[in-house]
Parts: sequence; structure tokens; C-alpha cells
Amino acid sequence: MVDLREPVERAAAPDVVPAGTRVVNLPLYRGEIPVSEPIEAVYRHLLQNCAQAVTNAVGETIRSLNGGVLVHCAAGKDRTGLVIALTLAAAGASRRAIVEDYSRTEAALPASFRQAVLRRLDARIADPVEKAAAVRLHLSSPPAVLDHVLTVLAEESFGGETGAAAYLRKHGLGQDLLDHARTSLRGSGAPAA
Repeated sequence: MVDLREPVERAAAPDVVPAGTRVVNLPLYRGEIPVSEPIEAVYRHLLQNCAQAVTNAVGETIRSLNGGVLVHCAAGKDRTGLVIALTLAAAGASRRAIVEDYSRTEAALPASFRQAVLRRLDARIADPVEKAAAVRLHLSSPPAVLDHVLTVLAEESFGGETGAAAYLRKHGLGQDLLDHARTSLRGSGAPAA
């Protein structure tokens, strides 16, 4: 299991897992957890300022593929969505399939989770504009946002190469792990090219 939450989040809601489950905590933010920032800014922050942590999380996800891996954060859509999207993109899945997979996350959030988030935001934020931004950040998974992330990676040069694999290599992910992702995810039910 790859847990992407910050220590304060883990303390508030510890993982409950079967005995013997290997849990690796790889916090991505390493600091303040966004509350009402635009989702686009959060993803940009993760890619630009948390690249090593993101790459480490993708690497751990790939290393764990053969035995099965659960990747999660608080909602399972932003940190988790980005790590899974990068893993799938590096493995050769099509952008369309990755974005479609990500966009299903919003509808899959349990009603109890949505209600709990709304209660926390109501208690914390009074301004309606800020609250709307917070609700979007915590409960939405807009396809255009992840599509934009993948577009940026496809257009930006990382040592003369572009794309998710080049981004991950630039930040220390070995080619052996990229090859393992391509091999392991082919035919696994993962979104394919």
C-alpha cells in the first residue's frame, strides 16, 4: 500500500489494514495541505515543487505492481490521481484512457465522504467563492485538468525528451522501473493505448 497523505492526515485517520500488509508512507506535499486553491494550481505545485516525492511514489507503485498495490491519499483523486496517471502514461497508456479513468473518480466518491468534506469546509470557510473553490478542489476530478497536466508534460522538454516517462527519468526514476511498468500493466485491465 502506498499512502500519499501527510503525517497529520495519517494521525487523524490511520490506515486499517490486514496484518502483514506493507504500508509505505510517501507524503507528497511535505507541508501545508491545500484547502481552497484552484485544482490546477495544486497539480502545478505537485509537478514543479514536489517532483521528487511524486517520482518516489510512482516508483514505489511500479515496484509493487506484481503483488498488487493500493495507492491512496485522503480522497483518492488528486495526489493519487496524479501518481496513477503518471504511472499509466509512463507505461504507455493513451491519454484518452487515462483522463477517462481519472474523470470517473468524482462519481465514485462515497456520499458519506462527500458529506464529511462539506461539513469540514462549512466549518472552516465562510466566503462563498472560496468555499466553491474548496469544494471543487476536494470533490471534483475535471477531465480538462488532468488532460492539461499530460499536455504540459508532452510539450515540456526534460533533457531533450518529453512526456511522463521523461519527467520521471529526470527526477530519478530508472529505466528498469519504466520497463517494468510497461511490461506489468500490459493486459492487466489498465487503460491501454
